[in-house]
Amino acid sequence: VIGDSKRAVNELKQLSEQTGADHILAWMNIGSASNQFVLESMRQFAQHVMPQLDVYHPKERSGLGAPGHS
Repeated sequence: VIGDSKRAVNELKQLSEQTGADHILAWMNIGSASNQFVLESMRQFAQHVMPQLDVYHPKERSGLGAPGHS
């Protein structure tokens, strides 16, 4: 997911609904991005995206994922 905070929140929620995923692995140091850019991206993600996802609960989905997981 690449974009501003609003787009990131919307796309992560949509991906969660489509896949049943309830965890995120973020890789922010991509290619030749400067250290300053990476740190700013991490700060914005922590301040503007994570709080909105922390209170978000995707719908229960059955039959997806590893045994014992919905």
